[in-house]
Amino acid sequence: MSSQSASAQTGCEAAPPEARAQFSALADDPARSTYLETLLQEMCDMVLAIDRHGRLLYWSPSCERLTGRAAATAIGRKAAEVLGPLAARLEEVEEGTTEGFLQTAEERIPVRLRVVRVPGPSGIRFGSVCAVTDLRATWKEHAARERESALAELGKGVAWAVHQIRNPLGAAAGFAELLERDLPDGNEGQLLAKIRECLAEVHRRVGDILSYARPGALVIDETDLCSLLGSVVETVRTRFTPGPKWELDLPPTARLLADAMALREAIENLLVNAAEASGAAGTVTLMLQSRPAAGGGYRLLIRNTGGDLTAEKLGSLFEPFVSTKTGGSGLGLPLARRTVRAHGGDIQALSAGGSTTFVVTLPDEPRGERPCNREA
Repeated sequence: MSSQSASAQTGCEAAPPEARAQFSALADDPARSTYLETLLQEMCDMVLAIDRHGRLLYWSPSCERLTGRAAATAIGRKAAEVLGPLAARLEEVEEGTTEGFLQTAEERIPVRLRVVRVPGPSGIRFGSVCAVTDLRATWKEHAARERESALAELGKGVAWAVHQIRNPLGAAAGFAELLERDLPDGNEGQLLAKIRECLAEVHRRVGDILSYARPGALVIDETDLCSLLGSVVETVRTRFTPGPKWELDLPPTARLLADAMALREAIENLLVNAAEASGAAGTVTLMLQSRPAAGGGYRLLIRNTGGDLTAEKLGSLFEPFVSTKTGGSGLGLPLARRTVRAHGGDIQALSAGGSTTFVVTLPDEPRGERPCNREA
């Protein structure tokens, strides 16, 4: 007999004779007992049994793991003493499914209860068996779906509003350029140049918002990833003068099927983020590796020496509209991850030892045509 069954028999002594006889018969059949325990525990997160007097008869090992309470301290006690308000929910259900909360020492866990009443002779209830399912993961997924749905609805409205802004914004930039040409060199011309720079920055951010709100489809062609990386590095390097030191470790060539324009924008966002984090005194390192053992494709490491990030910041790096930079839109990294995932890859961020590394994985070719951040 298992220790669990032995503990259950000890707690069964306070139950009616009929219940003790039936439970003892089950416990004395090791094969049947083990089979039923395994089956029930695979179907749910906790299994417990209560006699007609409200005492716990059975407390599965999964109950111990979820609540932190050992069977020896639970079996034989009143369910209300061990389960708290959840015991009342069990009593309310004649037979069927309900939901409630299980209070542990650390947290309040949402659970689903499937209650089965165990009848005896002449309709006497011997007790109840309850399967308990932990709903935390389900609730988290539901909240994520609700959030995605809300963002999608918000994105439609934002895309319309931003599109209305884009045309007059472009016209304003054009007029500023014409005025700058007509004015002689001096303060007025310099001010107009600053105005044009600001308008260009606003135009870029408007484009980011439109790209995030209205994803397009990938346009796939053969691409040399090494050539693309070298070109993007030169583009970003010119934006940061003085800027960080750049270290590249790239193979001669790395060919894959990809949307070169979308991938270029994604990598540029990652490199701009790395350059801003490193500052003029830091270093940005790029390393490209092939992944023959992982089914093909490439792994790109982008490391900056901008210091460690807290777990909270790491967790929010790819959240849209969340930025730790003054004036940042918070869309660069989310757009980059969307594009990489559209190609069938992924991006992870690691931070330790005074540096943060983005690990970008890309397959040899996308897994089908998927949406990304290109406008249709």
